[in-house]
This record gives sequence, structure tokens and C-alpha cells, in this order.
Amino acid sequence: MLETLYIKDFALIDEIEISFTPGLNILSGETGAGKSIIVESLQVALGERASTELIRTGAEKSRIDAVFRIANVSNSLLRILKEYEIEIDDDRIILSRLISSDGRSKAWVSGTPVPVSVLLNLGNQLVDFHGQHEHQSVLKSSCQLELLDTFANTVALCEDVRDKFFAMKKIEEEIADIEEMTQRQNRELDLLKHELNEIEQVSPSIGEDETLRSQLSCAVNLENIRRNAREVYELLSGSDISVIVFLHRVQSMVGELQKHDTTFESFYSRLEEIQCELQELARECERCCSMVEISEEEIERLNQRLNQINRLKHKYGNTIEEVLEYAQRARSTLDKVINSEQRLENLKKQKDELYKEIIQSAEKLSMQRKIAGETLSSHVTQSLKDLAMKDAVFRVGIERCPLYAGGIDKIEFLLTPNIGELEKPLRQIASGGEMSRIMLALKTELARADQIPTLIFDEIDAGVGGMVARKVASKLAELACHHQVIVITHIPQIAVLGASHFQISKENIDNRTITCVKPLKGDERIKEIARMLDGSVSEISLKHAHELLKEVKQKKGVKTDG
Repeated sequence: MLETLYIKDFALIDEIEISFTPGLNILSGETGAGKSIIVESLQVALGERASTELIRTGAEKSRIDAVFRIANVSNSLLRILKEYEIEIDDDRIILSRLISSDGRSKAWVSGTPVPVSVLLNLGNQLVDFHGQHEHQSVLKSSCQLELLDTFANTVALCEDVRDKFFAMKKIEEEIADIEEMTQRQNRELDLLKHELNEIEQVSPSIGEDETLRSQLSCAVNLENIRRNAREVYELLSGSDISVIVFLHRVQSMVGELQKHDTTFESFYSRLEEIQCELQELARECERCCSMVEISEEEIERLNQRLNQINRLKHKYGNTIEEVLEYAQRARSTLDKVINSEQRLENLKKQKDELYKEIIQSAEKLSMQRKIAGETLSSHVTQSLKDLAMKDAVFRVGIERCPLYAGGIDKIEFLLTPNIGELEKPLRQIASGGEMSRIMLALKTELARADQIPTLIFDEIDAGVGGMVARKVASKLAELACHHQVIVITHIPQIAVLGASHFQISKENIDNRTITCVKPLKGDERIKEIARMLDGSVSEISLKHAHELLKEVKQKKGVKTDG
């Protein structure tokens, strides 16, 4: 419930703090005193759009703090609190809003800065406003569906349908992505297969092109290679006066020198290394001398192989390494397509199975909604009769529609106001008096199902009077048994039922007009109700007001200050 509302420098308000109570709270006062300013300030605290024009003239900023005591946290409110990591301290939550003259706006929840949208989300779960010309939450089809599900105790089943529906939508999105990818890749798939097949048929190995070029060079220049290799071999080790023999003698003499002078140690070691390398060179030259001549057919084969590799390099990369990398990328792409086809098949099966589950749950949900809808229709129709709309018929219209997150039902609250008139949606009801009573009847019947703790009615009494006013008052008192109800009213029959009564007035202080709020008790309340009775305070109106309050006190279960 709304426990405290603090308002500073807002419109005609200088600074006030209102402490509300459970049950029925009455705001009354002369026309133009600023009663609606109280409601508007609360709406700003709950995240509604705020203009700098609302800042009191001469002030730089305006601040509103709304303190709520949360006795029972609804599932919807709990989801929002968890989403924004907001904790409830001592069963209280404070929504604050600051409007600056420079157009900036700040918001807090229990002292923690938050986006204004958070206030709006929380406010929708804490307070429901009803004004004479406003489209209220209960007039929205989506809200009517939620109210019916709460009334029918089908919230859990509805959440199950919604969760499965969004899971199915996620699968559909993945299916669409895969199909789009497959369609795009299929255009390139044949070419990709051809390219990969071309590379795999040649199947080059790293360095193979260099080896082939070397082999071909040897084949073409075999005689020169043999002749030069033989000459090199003879020079190195082919006789007693070869290079290696002489080098061995040099190394031996350097060996003797190093015994007496260590400077020659490094030369000795290097001479030994040179000998080893020359001996290896001699062996390689000896091998070349015995090389067998390569046939023309083999040379042709080597040329063909090198040409195949060069063609691959021309098309897929500058080196064999790049060609093989291209092949690997092509192979991975093809594997993805093959895997995606299997994934696509699995996803379609999952979607079909999930769709069957959703339809089964949605059918069950629809049946329970229809049963609850009939009950609610009957109860609200009876409540309307209690509110002097004896010929009105209320009906919860349920039509089958394509599957969506809410199931397979389209919900619309409908009304036939009088005999012979057409049935039409609530949002199309034009009469202010009819709408006030319809809304009150609905709120009363939904009170046990509706989890919004505070209801605010701005002139719910519009267009009603006399006997109807008493019936409206009785319904408001009934509604206040399950909710905190705050009512702006001109009707004394409603005012006398209040657990708390506040008088809104305008005063001129230091040549400034200020809206003031005063809690009324005892004689002050009697005087205000007397004024509401006939517009003035007289002996007759005072007596009448006293009798009304006395009558209320005598009724069981109704608490009032008087």
C-alpha cells in the first residue's frame, strides 16, 4: 500500500507529506483546489512523463517520494525486483523522482539511481489509476487476459504456454538462419565441391614442387652433372695429392703448433670440420657420377606433375601451403553444410513436438478461461445491477485466434448497457457515469484476483448521484476490504465511508497561491461533509453530516474517522 507521499515544489504545492492508511482514503475539496495535482504528482513518481512546467514557479527543481509498504509481493512485482536487483528494506520500497528546470530528470528506488523506466515498471505493479476519461489498464485486452488468468487461477499454466511459445520461436529463428545460410551456400556448393575435388585429385605435398624442379633439372643436365661431379671428386679425394690429403697434412702440422701455442686450437677444430664437410661433398659427387639416366617418359611425367601443381597454385594460392589451406577451408564449409542439414532436421522435429505440447496446454488453458469467464460475467452483471444498471449485461468475450504467447484466446470485456442496445467493448463506453460503475463493478469482483495493492479513483462519482451514489459508495467500501483505495470525490455518501479523509484547499500566503492538504477528524470532518452536502456549512447540513457519519459507525466492519 501507499504509505507516504512527499511532494515538494510541484505545481501549486510548496511542500506537503501525506500519510495514507489501509482501506478507503478520501480526498475532497472545492473544484480547482488541486486534488488532481496530488494524483498527478504520484504518477510522476511512478515514472510517467514529466514536464518542467510542473515545477513550482520560482523553484529550480521538484521532488516526489512515494513510500510503499509491501506486505505480499506478487509474482509480477518479484520478477521486476529481481531483474533490477532491488531489495525491499523493512517491507518498504521508496520510489523517488527529481525534475530539474533544465529538463533533466532523475529517479531512485530506495536510494539507488535507476532509469525512469524502472519506476514505470514498478508503478504498474503497485498502483492502478482510474480517471473519468483515462484508458485504464483494465480496458486493455492484454490486461484483461492477465486478470482473467488470475481470476481463473491459470497463471502457472499461462506461463508454461508462454515459455514454451518463446522457446519454439527461438527454434524457428535458428531454423530460418540455417535455411538462409544453406540457400546462400548451395549456390556456391557445386563450385566448392569441384575445387576441393581438383585439389584432392592432385593431392600435392609441401615442398613437392621444389623437388620436381630439382629432379627435372638433373634429368636435363645429367652429362654436365656427371662430368663436373667426377672432376670435383678427383680433386677432393681421387689421388695422393688431392685436397683432402693435403688438408689432412695441414691439420696435423697445426696440431703440433697448438701444443705450444693455444692460439691454434680454434684453427685445428675448424680444419677438422672442413675436412668432414669436404668428405661429405666427395661422397655426394661420387653418387652423382653413378646417376642413371632418366627416361623421356619419366621426364614427361615429372613435367605433367609440376604443371598440375602450378595450375593449383595459380587458382588457389601462391604456394602449396596456401593451396592446402584453401582445401581445408572448403572442406570445413562443406562439413558445416552437411552438419547444418542434420541440425535443421533435428530442429524441425523439436519444433513439431513443442508445438504439439503448446497446443495441448493452450487448449486446456482455453477451457479453464471459458469456465472462469462465465463465472466472472455472471458476478459482474450482478454487481452492475447493485449499482443501478439493472438491464446491463457484462460478458467476457473469448474468441479463438492463432497461437501466440498468451495461448489461443483473444479476450475482450464486453457490455450491453441496456435492453435493445448492441454489445460493445468496454473501451467504447462513452457515458462517464456508466464507465464509473462498470469499472467499480469489475474492480470489486476482481479484487481477490487482482494483485495491485493500491487503487486510485479520480472522481469515480462522475455522473452519479442520489441512490446510485450510495451504491457506488458501498462498492468502494467493499473494494477497500481487499485493497487500499484512494478516492477523489465530491459525493458525501462516499466521503463518510473513508478510513481517512483529507481536505485539499488553496490558500494565499505571501501573495502566493499554495495547495494545502489537511487530514480531517472530528468536527473538521463533519464540516467538510456538510459542505459537500449542499455547498455550504449550515446547521441543517452539519446535522445531516453528523447523522451520515453516525450511520456509518453503526455498520459493522466499517471503520471511519468522525
